[in-house]
Amino acid sequence: LMRKPPFVMFERLNADFNRICRREGLPYQLIPYFISSHPGCTERDMRSLADKVLGKLHFDLEQVQDLTPTPMTFSSVMFYTGENPYTGEKVYVARSQEEKRRQKSYFFRRKRAKKSCNCPDLTPIVCKRRRSSYASLLRPKLMSKSA
Repeated sequence: LMRKPPFVMFERLNADFNRICRREGLPYQLIPYFISSHPGCTERDMRSLADKVLGKLHFDLEQVQDLTPTPMTFSSVMFYTGENPYTGEKVYVARSQEEKRRQKSYFFRRKRAKKSCNCPDLTPIVCKRRRSSYASLLRPKLMSKSA
């Protein structure tokens, strides 16, 4: 329903990209862009996609975009009507925050498992600092010039 090419094409692109980078000694990586909660997409679909992306392709994602319905798109039509605009068939639409959270969560299962160990996490440090003091740690020269 997203009108995207088959996933095997992404797998081929990823393999070619990695092969070229290894051959040329390039330290590049692909950063894929995935959308969760697209109309017609179920938790089972997201689990299957996450298994391919995290397992077979070994990606470690930092973010997954939750569908944001935008005007004049087929995705928005499906989101608001709950129907495939081409066939009129009913499609599943994740509407509640809980349904959307569950779909997105399949991509971050490993991160939750890592956090359950005693690994250091910078999140509490970042949250406790005021934004300006944290920025000064990242850009000390710029901050000292403006002071």
